[in-house]
Amino acid sequence: MRSVTFTVPGPVRGKGRPRTGIVAGHAMIYTDTKTRNYEAEVRAAAANLMLGQPLLVGPLSVRMTARFAPPASTSRRKLARMLGGYERPTTKPDSDNILKVMDALNGVVFRDDAQVCSVALDKIFADKPGLDVTISTIDFAAELEDII
Repeated sequence: MRSVTFTVPGPVRGKGRPRTGIVAGHAMIYTDTKTRNYEAEVRAAAANLMLGQPLLVGPLSVRMTARFAPPASTSRRKLARMLGGYERPTTKPDSDNILKVMDALNGVVFRDDAQVCSVALDKIFADKPGLDVTISTIDFAAELEDII
């Protein structure tokens, strides 16, 4: 089994909705600047780790942990609960939009995100915001041996 783990520091962003505009009288669909910039950060973090390594092949498992900073106005008591894992962020970005930033890893970590067969995402409070990503190959032969 091969795996890749990297962190994207800073506030976590989900993939934004496609935008439309008119250019030279033609409708155009594009990705908003904030999403493009965040996907570039994700791609750069993974690319720094993958230098000289081949892309992951076969079925993949992705595990993401989205770390959010508690609001500055949070009381000490509530802050302790948040950082202790007793409270979770239920605010935007939505979990599905966070997972969509995997598109930025096409051609960097794996050939295509269609290879991803298993996904897990946790949204937690932490002192430092960021996105932790682990991508692993799935070894069905090893799993089969565990069953037998």
